[in-house]
Amino acid sequence: MHKLVVHPYSTAAWQAIVNEASQARSITLSENIESYLVLLLKKFATAPEISAKIMAFDYMEAVQAAGIKQQQLMQNVGDQCLLYSGLFPGIARKRRVSISYFVNLGRNAYLNRCELEQLPSLASLYKELGEEFIVLVDVLHAMRELNQSSPSLDPLQAIEVWQDLKLDSAIKNLANMENLVDITNRTRH
Repeated sequence: MHKLVVHPYSTAAWQAIVNEASQARSITLSENIESYLVLLLKKFATAPEISAKIMAFDYMEAVQAAGIKQQQLMQNVGDQCLLYSGLFPGIARKRRVSISYFVNLGRNAYLNRCELEQLPSLASLYKELGEEFIVLVDVLHAMRELNQSSPSLDPLQAIEVWQDLKLDSAIKNLANMENLVDITNRTRH
């Protein structure tokens, strides 16, 4: 599996990458969700230290907090779980949890953030982020694959993602891996 290197691109460059990944998966993101994802990626590229966080602790802290602090913590958990499950699926294996663990935690964090929001437009955004979490994960997986010849998930992760989340691209990854194994076996003989 290749290591993903994230650069501090401009907003326009991140937008182009998100659009290319969305097109690769035949996914149409709403303008709000696409903008949110672009800004999240730009923010992450300048603050990669989030990979050291433990999401369950952060989620529990968010549940126990109140007011604006609770809103911010819920949003941070949702954002980080989205990045973990989409861009860094290897973190799940290292932490001995499934990718669906991050998906479910992140989805719930965004939906909780929606319920805490007083402004209808922001509440709508967080609701959509929670409801479209899997789609966003798929776009991020496609981003990982844009310049790589290998899939974003290893075979066990692909099976898990297919079984737990019904993500179509996971089953396609498995089919591509099977074709690669067939080709490799034929060239050896």
